[in-house]
Amino acid sequence: MNYKSGLLRGGPVVACAGTDYIISVPVRKRVLMKIVIGSVVYYNHCNGVRISDTKLQRFIVPMEVLNKAKKYTVIFSEVISRGAYSCTLGEEQSIDFDFYPVEKTDGINIYHISDTHGIKSAAVNAAKAIGDKLDLLVLNGDISSSSSKENDIFLQYDIAYLITRGEKPCILSRGNHDLRGALAEKLASYLPTVGGKTYYTVTLGSLWIMILDCGEDKLDSHREYSSTVCCHEMRKDETEFIRAVIADKKNEFERAGIKHKLVVSHVPFEYNNTELCRGERPFDIEHEIYGEWCRLIREEIKPELMLCGHFHLTEVWQNGYRDDKNVGVPVIIGGKPENERGRNKKYIGCCVGLNDKNATVTFTDERKRTVNSICIDIKGEGTT
Repeated sequence: MNYKSGLLRGGPVVACAGTDYIISVPVRKRVLMKIVIGSVVYYNHCNGVRISDTKLQRFIVPMEVLNKAKKYTVIFSEVISRGAYSCTLGEEQSIDFDFYPVEKTDGINIYHISDTHGIKSAAVNAAKAIGDKLDLLVLNGDISSSSSKENDIFLQYDIAYLITRGEKPCILSRGNHDLRGALAEKLASYLPTVGGKTYYTVTLGSLWIMILDCGEDKLDSHREYSSTVCCHEMRKDETEFIRAVIADKKNEFERAGIKHKLVVSHVPFEYNNTELCRGERPFDIEHEIYGEWCRLIREEIKPELMLCGHFHLTEVWQNGYRDDKNVGVPVIIGGKPENERGRNKKYIGCCVGLNDKNATVTFTDERKRTVNSICIDIKGEGTT
């Protein structure tokens, strides 16, 4: 990406949300920016007023438009002064990007990253192990350890751009640590949502994905939160969302052409986490709500896989292992940070390759080495 000034923090990230892409570009200074696709111009505006006083320029683009065009142009100029009756703008600059939508029906490669907790280069290098084979990037929560400042939130955009270069679609989902810090209450203005909600579905070619958000990992009343969260209410609303998706299944996971169904959730909610912490077991929560989620997923949606993080592991849970609520789906835990406070930070992420009969799960590290590889028969006949 070549441009003449330091106006941009990095480059665009094309995130999936419902039937739209949200193209987000972190910036260092006040700019006016627009996205051009074919002959159509997309603006970041508020009721007709273009937005310049922001560090994240965001544009909502219908998936079908960008999928068809397969390219877009980012055009921007610095806002030197913005007065009531005149403005001074810098030189207009433009950058062209190719875009590769998920069009495959076989051999789809998804790279999953979660729980980097501030690690950047190691996570990027782990994902680059699959090279140009990447079709979809999933950043599944806790990329930073909190949402205390903008740099915490922008880290996921930095990582996503360094991996995709603005050319491949991404899914950005929340983890429990994202709900902590002064900017947590403003996350909907930074991250992809559908109608302001952080749980939604996306259809990418033959791939259908439901993104769920468990919120925090302890009860709302836990002293750690000091009354700043109400995740129980969100989870109740999310139950109704899952039921609504099922009621509309002909337009969702039973649409013509859908071959693969996945669930993405930072927290693997099918597991009763009875871990002892400071003399208590605070993580074993929401049995009724999470049990209902698992029942609906098992009986109605019947996905092939769940992609999760949270436990800082690289494992595949299946055949009833850690499936306390009987979701009945192999669960991939795909993000392992190491030496988080050390100088030589390490990270292991996960590539999921989807074929007609199986999913190949390959864990790769910051040196682009394969740490482990597991083949799951997604038709239920076994694992190698």
